Amino acid sequence: ERPATCGTERKSANCPVHSLLYEARMAQRAEVRCLYRNILRAANKIPVPSRKTFAKNRAREEFRANASVRDSAKVAELVMLGWTQLDTIEEQAENLSRVIELDPKHVNELWEQHQQRFFVNLVPDEVGGTTRSRPAAITKKREKERSGR
Repeated sequence: ERPATCGTERKSANCPVHSLLYEARMAQRAEVRCLYRNILRAANKIPVPSRKTFAKNRAREEFRANASVRDSAKVAELVMLGWTQLDTIEEQAENLSRVIELDPKHVNELWEQHQQRFFVNLVPDEVGGTTRSRPAAITKKREKERSGR
């Protein structure tokens, strides 16, 4: 069966089918914009500057990567995932704010240690002749296991 159409080749604002499709697309676009703004607002509430920057950059990258998606079902799926991610960002901001109220210096020290351990000290991996990167902490652990300590 063919979907109901207006019988014209041109998309017309007077056609009820094209009008409904247009309204649905515009509503979906408005929801995507709303989600994007809410994610950036939530990221601004994160009290750790490096974490705030990471969350905002990640959101921008994800939205740009999916900007070309036109399938409304896929867009709806991505929007649902986005709302879930927004909840996660809001919880992180709230929890970090509580922890920083207790001891702000300690939180910044822990975050710097975390970054050094997992993001800064990447070393090459010699598995199967390929060179991949992995955190230095994992490399040190594997070296200990190999040496039998």
